[in-house]
Amino acid sequence: MKKRALTLIMMLLLVAFSTVTVFAATTSTKKVIDNDGLLSSSEAGSLESKLKQLSNGIDMDVAVVTVSEIPDNYSQFGDSAARKYAHDVYEAQGYSEDGGIMLLICKATGDAAFSTMGKGIEVFTDSAQNSIMSAMRSDLSAGNFASAFDKYTDKVNAVYNDYAENNGEKPFRFGLLGGISSAIGALVGAIRSGSLKSQLRSVYKKDEAQQYIKSGSFKLNKKIDIETYKEVHREKIQKQPASTTETSSSGKTHGGTSHKF
Repeated sequence: MKKRALTLIMMLLLVAFSTVTVFAATTSTKKVIDNDGLLSSSEAGSLESKLKQLSNGIDMDVAVVTVSEIPDNYSQFGDSAARKYAHDVYEAQGYSEDGGIMLLICKATGDAAFSTMGKGIEVFTDSAQNSIMSAMRSDLSAGNFASAFDKYTDKVNAVYNDYAENNGEKPFRFGLLGGISSAIGALVGAIRSGSLKSQLRSVYKKDEAQQYIKSGSFKLNKKIDIETYKEVHREKIQKQPASTTETSSSGKTHGGTSHKF
């Protein structure tokens, strides 16, 4: 029994390490482009790792790009300049047309803009983007960019998981090792329960309650069926508001919103 348990645990660890290898092999584009130098090298590296894991976990690109300025030729778009620029940057960086979300930050002008594409337009609606922005606005205003981008990552994950649960898809949870620990804990618990059960040699399963009653010790005078509870299933139908879409300079369709911080 112990040898079989050890074998199963080793198999779980092998699966986990092979999953990490897949993450590294399938991620080809950088998720953090810090042109404005808002992050230290260690902060950028940590964020890059987390965004890559999230991107692979939800099968969509999730990225952050910082710029020192919005090019003058976008001034014609007025308040939409940062968002229009974000669409072109999204494409220039080679992020997925099948699905993704990118956050563009310009500290000099206090602009934050989202650009979404493909499935990202459906998942990260205008209201979802507003919620993501609300989660990080105070940190952006205070210049705590590492904290802001970390909250951006977590909120994007939360928004995706809400979408997934409402559409029959698999949510993504950070913490691979935590998942392994839970699985191993459950396995050990099952083995322990099986061991204890095997020691109960004097107890046998009965199909009916009547079989547990000693003959002649109980007399039933009246039998009444009483409904003790009623099981009701309710399903919440949550309708997401549509995203506002527009075209980039290349004519491709994007979703997105513009914000100030």
